[in-house]
Parts: sequence; structure tokens; C-alpha cells
Amino acid sequence: MLVCAAAAMVGAAAASLGWPGAGSERAAVSFVTDVEDPRRLVGVVDNVFVGRVDGVEDVHMPSGVPETLYRVTVTDNIKGHLEGGVTVNQLGGMAPGARAPTLVEDDDLLVVGGEYLFATRVGGDGAWHTLVPRYGDVRITDDAARARLVEAFRRAATEAIPFER
Repeated sequence: MLVCAAAAMVGAAAASLGWPGAGSERAAVSFVTDVEDPRRLVGVVDNVFVGRVDGVEDVHMPSGVPETLYRVTVTDNIKGHLEGGVTVNQLGGMAPGARAPTLVEDDDLLVVGGEYLFATRVGGDGAWHTLVPRYGDVRITDDAARARLVEAFRRAATEAIPFER
């Protein structure tokens, strides 16, 4: 679904340009659909849910770019039937021996204790749920923001535009 399209750029270059997350390495992906449109995002993923990040489980590098596995407690389902604790995979993280994290699509790493709206596809032979970089992990800052996001994505789920292969 998501394909690495560019190698990571050196963090020093990012810092010299004043980019957000300066000091981090960068990687980009190609999306198969316009994931900025919530209807298309919901149409291409397996699950949309609200959850709290409980901790980091592991960092692995199946394609040469670090990916971070988080333990997440599902608190509200919008699409799919997840419940309880699940493992969420985020493209990006700290590679062994790295001095700075790799960020994919400038997507900040998840914050332990943070609440997010997640849009994910099943990965790892069902062992985890990989979030869509930048658009599949929206940080929830308060109850009003949570209500707005849940309402918007419930509406998007009823108007979802499925991805045609």
C-alpha cells in the first residue's frame, strides 16, 4: 500500500533549511489514493479508531527504514471491530545506532500517553495495524477536538470512496 519513494535525507540539511523536526532524517512514501480526503482515507484502510498509546513495544526495520510498534488501547471504533489492546505500527523511529529519528512524511512519532484517531491497514500477517503516515494518526488534544474528529470520520465512513485496484 505504502511504498518508500525516497531515501532518508540527512537531518543536518533539514536543520539548515529550518524544517520542522530538524535534526531528524526524512523518508517519503507514495500513496495509492488521495489520503487527504477523509472519504478516500477511510475507503483504503481496514480500521479507523480512537486509541491511547500505552507504550513502545519494539522498533524493526523490514525495509531498511525503522518502523515503531506501539501498544494502543482502543477506546472507540469508527470502522472495523478492534477492541482492547492492539499493536500499531508507525513507519519511522530510531534506527539502531542512529543519533536522530527517521520521520516518514514529516509524521511525528507517536507520544506515549497521547490519544489519537488512527486510520490503519492490517500488517505483519495480522500481528499489527500500520497507520497511514501523517493522515492516519491525528493527535486528539481535548474532548471538543475528539468529538469533531469522531463525527467527521463517522460521516466519512458513511461516504467512503473505496480504493479500486
